[in-house]
Amino acid sequence: MPAPPAGLTLDLVNLTHQLAHEIQAPLLSLQLQLQRLIEQTPTSELAQSCLDEVAALRNLMAHVLELGDSKLSLQAFELAPLLKRVAQRFRPIAAARRVRLSAKTDTAMVSGDANATERILSNLVDNAIKFSSPNGIVELVTRVGDNTVQLEVRDEGIGMADDARERIFEPFFRLDREAAGNGLGLAISKQLAHAQRGELRCDSELGRGSIFILTLPLASS
Repeated sequence: MPAPPAGLTLDLVNLTHQLAHEIQAPLLSLQLQLQRLIEQTPTSELAQSCLDEVAALRNLMAHVLELGDSKLSLQAFELAPLLKRVAQRFRPIAAARRVRLSAKTDTAMVSGDANATERILSNLVDNAIKFSSPNGIVELVTRVGDNTVQLEVRDEGIGMADDARERIFEPFFRLDREAAGNGLGLAISKQLAHAQRGELRCDSELGRGSIFILTLPLASS
């Protein structure tokens, strides 16, 4: 799917969200019919291939729906347990790709949505591992300020040129067309950050890795 023009408008996002709602039902019907066909003819490779494509489309539609829905429950939550969960989840994945995952977990009470924050960090760490070279290092760093906390995900991967870095949060933009994914993870993550009164930005240089920085407000004492 070609990337949309820079500056995708909110109206287009909303339209895409509505279309995704309409497409979900016929896709589910098609998926169920294909499953019944496979049960009747288990050796049908064509039916299985079609079923796999339908599953991929349903996954894409689910991501599109999430892009248009950022209603969160904002409250104070402790940051350290969340960071530990993310690190524990991705250490085996990093090890399998010969990447070292380092996490510094500081104690802080953050104002936001814990599930949304965990999802953002999981997406960032997953991407960092995916684009890291063997024997590379991915770091999850916490910086606590007076009113905000910065959560940085650093990698030593391929990095990005300026034009790619400027578009990295656009819906459907993909840095590597051969890599798995649909180009919505970072767009959703940025929207989830804004919905928590936070910010997600990127600093990157081609060939020298990337730093994604999630800034969230600290909870009032």
